[in-house]
Amino acid sequence: ARPTEAAVEEGKSKNDAMQAALQSQAMQRAVVGYEPGLRRVFEFFAGWKGPGTERLPLAGFLKLGECFGVLNKDALSLAFRQAGGKDLGYDTFPKALLLCVMRVGENEGLQP
Repeated sequence: ARPTEAAVEEGKSKNDAMQAALQSQAMQRAVVGYEPGLRRVFEFFAGWKGPGTERLPLAGFLKLGECFGVLNKDALSLAFRQAGGKDLGYDTFPKALLLCVMRVGENEGLQP
């Protein structure tokens, strides 16, 4: 089935809100401030399920979600694909996490 115009517009609006949040000074400060911890988490799960610590494969991202009870595998897989596709670099890791936060908000009935 083809998405309705309203659904397409809602998706565009959510994407615009996410991009604005990612580029905001507050988010940039948070990413820099939490960088040591975020990097340790990223490298741990990249090394656990991947060939090294530079790229995080889907299996590692799913394991992160399982360990922390973030979302179900389908929702995690969607966030992963939207953020990076086949694997994530550290630079796209915050985007994947923000997508998860947004999905949790949607599941709780919160709007961006």
